[in-house]
Amino acid sequence: MQDRSRSDSLRGRASGIIIGSLIAFGWAFYSLAVVSAPLRFPLIAAAGAITAALLRSGLVVARRARALPGADAEQKLVNRRAWRLFWLNLAAEIILLNLALNLLNRAGAPEYLLPAISAIVGLHFWPMAWFFRIPGYWWVGGAMMAGAAVTTLLIALDGAPVVPSIHGEGMLNAVILWLALAVGAWACLRGDPRQQDSATRG
Repeated sequence: MQDRSRSDSLRGRASGIIIGSLIAFGWAFYSLAVVSAPLRFPLIAAAGAITAALLRSGLVVARRARALPGADAEQKLVNRRAWRLFWLNLAAEIILLNLALNLLNRAGAPEYLLPAISAIVGLHFWPMAWFFRIPGYWWVGGAMMAGAAVTTLLIALDGAPVVPSIHGEGMLNAVILWLALAVGAWACLRGDPRQQDSATRG
């Protein structure tokens, strides 16, 4: 299967790092809302610092992508196909999220909404691992879905603390994304061509 060009792959990874870091900060901010005031603000500041570092690395990756040769005709076709699949995958994710929201609200079980969101978001990484050819997305999706399953079991147990469970899962999602983004950015910026090929293939 023909790969996308290195420049297209790096541009895609740069976008993923930038957008993903903002999403991870959103998960962290939500989770830290239940932390007591003396600790909440330093932890939010730490999350902001991690986000800023990842944003900066994403911008550096984007600059490197612009300095590379452009794609040939076949690579452009491959890139367009990958992005068409991305938008179809995103549409499916949005549909599933809306279905989960409606079904859980109608069932009177809103406490399961966050695990459902995490499971659907995790699931949407698996098709991207295939059509963007980024192996790390397999474990990102799997880790998020596993966290969602554990949280669902905790909530289902009588007397399990619902609020700490769902906010803990939100922080887990943030950490999973931060780790994945940091590893991806490091591989893109390392300078080892073999590592860059592995990190940016797709």
